[in-house]
Amino acid sequence: MNDTTTQSPCLAILPFRNLSSATDNDYFSIGFIMDLTTELCRFANLQVISPTTALALSTTGGDIHEAADKLGIDYTLSGGIRRRGDTLRINTELTEIKSQQVIWAERYEMPTAAIFDLQDDIISQVTSTLSVSIENSRLRALRHKPASDIAAYDYWLKGFAALQQGSITSDEQARGFFQQALDIDSHYARAYAGLSLSYFNEWSCQHWEKWDENEEQAYQYALLASRLDENDPLPQLVLGKILLYRREYERSESYLECALQLNPNDTHCLIQIAMCFAYLGRREEAMTLVEKVFRLNPHCEAWYYAFAALPYFLGQCHHRALDLVARAEGVSFVDIPAYVACAPMACGDTHEARRFLEQFKLNFREKIIYGRQPEEGETLRWFLHVNPFRKQEDIALLTDYLVKAGLDAPTTEPRSVTVFAADTSTTPVFQSEGDTWRIGYQGKTVHLKRVKGFFDIARMLTKPDHEFHCSDLMGLPITDSEDTAIDAQARATYKQRILELQEELEEAEELNDIGRAELLREELDQLIDHLAQATGLGGKSRKLSAPSDKARAAVTWRIRHAILKMESAHPELGRHLQNSIKTGIYCSYSPETTIRWRT
Repeated sequence: MNDTTTQSPCLAILPFRNLSSATDNDYFSIGFIMDLTTELCRFANLQVISPTTALALSTTGGDIHEAADKLGIDYTLSGGIRRRGDTLRINTELTEIKSQQVIWAERYEMPTAAIFDLQDDIISQVTSTLSVSIENSRLRALRHKPASDIAAYDYWLKGFAALQQGSITSDEQARGFFQQALDIDSHYARAYAGLSLSYFNEWSCQHWEKWDENEEQAYQYALLASRLDENDPLPQLVLGKILLYRREYERSESYLECALQLNPNDTHCLIQIAMCFAYLGRREEAMTLVEKVFRLNPHCEAWYYAFAALPYFLGQCHHRALDLVARAEGVSFVDIPAYVACAPMACGDTHEARRFLEQFKLNFREKIIYGRQPEEGETLRWFLHVNPFRKQEDIALLTDYLVKAGLDAPTTEPRSVTVFAADTSTTPVFQSEGDTWRIGYQGKTVHLKRVKGFFDIARMLTKPDHEFHCSDLMGLPITDSEDTAIDAQARATYKQRILELQEELEEAEELNDIGRAELLREELDQLIDHLAQATGLGGKSRKLSAPSDKARAAVTWRIRHAILKMESAHPELGRHLQNSIKTGIYCSYSPETTIRWRT
């Protein structure tokens, strides 16, 4: 749903000239233009003048550029058709009205006998390339335009270009552009889709500690965009993509299929649909889409190649996957090196696989866990959590390659030690029993080996709807201000807790309580690391950019890991906690109906 203030570019397709003496080319020219117009109308970011008006422009005998200016036409597509023997040649030119420059030209040849077989393919190539060429032309012109002259569509272009940089800073910049587009046109669906994508970037890869907040923002903006314009494939794609990452696979497929049907020639959408299909296990279809994308848009942006590589990795076409990644120069996704490491590992080149794996580990430490050392198996757990594979065989395949290349495997504790099928108690239970936790919900009880996130969840279950500060859950002083330094009292609290943990650890080791010792050692290491990063030389306090960020990241990760562990053994409970627990600076358990837990 766009109004006139959106000002997407306007194109007129002029009648193609008959460059040969054969008059029977005329019928083909007319049919070609009509089909071309129909296909171009699929692109929500283009306005296409009707063939009747375009014909009048070319036959009035006046200045076509002056007439086009009056109608608000930005570009004209013209061309000619020539038949030579058994070959038909089609020439095309895209001209910008204001500069009167040809910004794109192409020539197509086909055997005369194959006209109707190849016509659809040529139309697909022309429409896709035209759309990209017009966007690039418009984007170049924006660098020289004052902000007051920029329309909603132009802000969308600038925002989408910023998203491709893949950083937190560029995501924030993109949001600014999309908001300016909405200030002009409050019903502009693509601007809402852009906002969704900006939060999606941070939700899935960058701001791990803001998982719930960014996930909700991404979903709500995508839902709004899809409702505002049901005929634009991009909002449908974005919503399908987010549902995929939420593991709502069937709903995701329906939106992705809708986006594909709305415009099978929009390469921006097709390359992302291909990646989503790969996650869904539809790798053959995904690879077919990738090849179509490169046929329609052979001069695509670098990020296309990063997206295109995934179907080939999962399909074990490793040489093709490596070739695509090599062409994704300048594109920085946290987990791309992990995929790349799988290819040489599959070919027996352990040295090369480990080189890429080290880059992945570095990305993970710097961008996801803020410089601390990961726990055993944490890096692989994160990789599998943020990549929504539908098929277990894909998960098993990639896990096998990454572990063989040297990535720590998740700890080998049993997912479920005991499952009681006939639990006579209907009271939900969440209790610690030594090295294991007894967890019962909806008449099914499991015993699971303890992880730190269970303690956090147990505290929240005792006080539904109460907001626990993340630092409180970690047993640390609460500091929210971005400029607050750890003072002497806070340092003393840290050091006292370190002494207590050291004494408890010694006792656990003396009693040969291995499970308890491991948990105490983990907490001790995290506390020492947190204190070290909060103090400077000589133990003096130093300013922290955001003291709660590291606590928020740590608590979010261990709670999410605990829920995933429960979900594998008790799916109903896992889904309940996924929907009821919110993480962030403040964490809370807010079920739809009141539940009394025995803890």
